[in-house]
Amino acid sequence: MLICKSLRLIKRNYFYFVFIFFFSTNLKANSVKAIYDIKWNNVILGSLVWEFQLNGQNYEFKINLKNSDFLSKIYPFYGEYYSKGLIKKTNFIPEKYYSIWDTKKKKRFVKIFFANQKILKLSLDPEQKIDPYINYYNLFDTSDPISASLELIINNDDRLIKNVFDGRRVYNISSGSGVRKNFKNKDFSISGFEYDMEISNYKNVWKDNNKKDLKKITVLTGEFSEGLILPISFKIISRGIVLKIIYKSHQNLD
Repeated sequence: MLICKSLRLIKRNYFYFVFIFFFSTNLKANSVKAIYDIKWNNVILGSLVWEFQLNGQNYEFKINLKNSDFLSKIYPFYGEYYSKGLIKKTNFIPEKYYSIWDTKKKKRFVKIFFANQKILKLSLDPEQKIDPYINYYNLFDTSDPISASLELIINNDDRLIKNVFDGRRVYNISSGSGVRKNFKNKDFSISGFEYDMEISNYKNVWKDNNKKDLKKITVLTGEFSEGLILPISFKIISRGIVLKIIYKSHQNLD
């Protein structure tokens, strides 16, 4: 059933949601809440609510994913992703990251504490019963998906961010230059930039293979007002399935 495959795509690639949304955030806005639909074809699978708070010294970000009413009995799911840390010059230094993925059959929890850009402590629930294939405590200049993406934003270049760790995988992230595109629907028309994202040097920490089903990530951003740029839409292509995240609304929380 293609809907079930699409839902498994959400589960397998939740950390890409985190990467994409924070890659395209404009840091001039201090506190924003935005709401998106998660779609496969014309079916709304769920919603995504994204909040961030920034000041000159600290950052705090949170994403929630939840199934639609249509899927409440077929495949109920809930996801929560959070990161906070310090801003030092152009660097975003993580202190804490966690993620939750909860379905009818399984619940997974990841919590990471950082110190001096090294992993201080990792908690997993359920716990892993095997030794890791990668010693994550030996990684240098380590970051979580959110903090790493923020560094790309503020530097606004094609830098490669290495050793991004989400508790289960280690990888690098980067983006090419944006191409100007227009987005139009029944509610508004807006101009923005389209980016292709790249996840490279992908390694599984708890598996003896490094298979990655992801084929392509494309994100379109737009400027809603002076100093506020948000993602308008993005799509993930994996195993022939195309999943889309579409902007609905936002509000400033300041």
